[in-house]
Amino acid sequence: SRSGITVETFDSNRTARAFIDQERLPRRTDDRRNTVVNLSRSPTAAYMDDVEITGNTIRVRKGVSNDYSVYVQPLSEQRLDIGEIREVEGATNVTGPPKDVVFVLDESGSMSDTISNDSTKLVAAQSAIKNFTGTLNASRDRIALVGYSTDSNKPSWADDHAWIWRTPHPDGNYLVPPSDEFNGTVDRTDHRGGTAGSAGLHKANVVHHLKSNQTRPSIVVFLSDGAFNENGMDGAGDNEAAEIRAEISRGQDVTVYTIGFGQSTGEFNETVLKEMASRTGGSYYYASNQSRLNDVFLNISRNIATTRQIARTPTSTNLTTGNGGTLSPQIAGDTDDLASTTRGGERFVNINDPTAPTQFSHAFALADDESVTFNASTYECAEWRSTGIVRTNESTGESYSVARCANMTTPDFELDADNVTIYTDGDDASALLASSEDPAWWQDEVNDSIDNRPDVDRDASAFLSMKSNQALVVLDYPDGVNSTNKLVLLYQIGRAEEDAVAGDVINIRVRNVQADP
Repeated sequence: SRSGITVETFDSNRTARAFIDQERLPRRTDDRRNTVVNLSRSPTAAYMDDVEITGNTIRVRKGVSNDYSVYVQPLSEQRLDIGEIREVEGATNVTGPPKDVVFVLDESGSMSDTISNDSTKLVAAQSAIKNFTGTLNASRDRIALVGYSTDSNKPSWADDHAWIWRTPHPDGNYLVPPSDEFNGTVDRTDHRGGTAGSAGLHKANVVHHLKSNQTRPSIVVFLSDGAFNENGMDGAGDNEAAEIRAEISRGQDVTVYTIGFGQSTGEFNETVLKEMASRTGGSYYYASNQSRLNDVFLNISRNIATTRQIARTPTSTNLTTGNGGTLSPQIAGDTDDLASTTRGGERFVNINDPTAPTQFSHAFALADDESVTFNASTYECAEWRSTGIVRTNESTGESYSVARCANMTTPDFELDADNVTIYTDGDDASALLASSEDPAWWQDEVNDSIDNRPDVDRDASAFLSMKSNQALVVLDYPDGVNSTNKLVLLYQIGRAEEDAVAGDVINIRVRNVQADP
């Protein structure tokens, strides 16, 4: 034996066992001095008791002059899916679900009044409707036209205070694709009699009820230039009848946009028009002249062109070190088309863009006793674009386009220690894996991500099993109305105890050999 080394021999099986004091080990095999790390809450070696995990910060403090290689990547091998299903206004290159739009046009006598440029109200309304139809998709969308006046002044072929114009007239269909033929039907409308507005909405409801279906957004664009003075409904006043029929629209999932048209709002009942729109989730507009009426129709066209999409929230991770370093995420490949922002001289790219060429990661070195802190930010988006990616819910058959942010601007939400949970080997992860944390149908499950990794596992009681130098860092983003938004990172520092092989520690010199006869 030598100082610090004790050897025992066993004649019974002709073996030897050597005990080597810690200080006699070469540095590469001395876990007190090398880069082997154990982040677990109950390390077997006392020298790893100085690993600190607090909030969103990890620190390894062995008390030696080590530099540790660090690598951070998403646990999931799939693209990030932080976001929610919602309306994305102004998104470019987006194809929404096909729509059914019913125009309800006031054909009362006052529509013959001149409004501007020697044009009558009726001619101005006809022009605005035709401009609107030009914004629709002729291969997907459908449109219909309802006129209303009074029973005594109805067209010869109509049978009520309001009527449905067929295309082609008079024996065609209620709902048809946008076309010149439909525009010709619009030009057939006339001005006559009183203002049976509620009857007009009733006929629009009939069209949607008979000819539309739940897979197509149902929309009514309702124009009036005067106070309602007939309704075609027994036992209700003219304005009350309109509100009752708006309730029916809401029950059919029909959205009503109303327009008051005249030189002043005193020419019609603005309160009723606002109520009709409000009850159905639509909007009210006032137009005082032909130019303004065109603007209103185009505004409504843009509003109904918005589609419910899977909007990927723009976000970027931000790691900081104890010496003040800022570590932005890196994505291999061409990232010129990805949204990004600059903070503190560092470029932070949108890591949640489904068109990114690869997953993001962080790779850096930490000195002994130097901490790393995990933060992230979400950002406002100034420009949404469709990706061409479509996700379909297998349970319902509904399909949604995926939209990405092409221009992220100011920070919207900052994730800090209150939004971060860190798990290490042996930790109970039941809170993370619980059924209450199930994501939306279009999001990956943490359980699936673990199943797809060979180096991370959990038992039936949700206790984690991973390498000693690994941790799961869970960033808890604000949830959407229909989604659970979490980013789970796999953090790795130094070497794992399992990967450290203590080879070539002892040289054995044989001096005496005894050969048994």
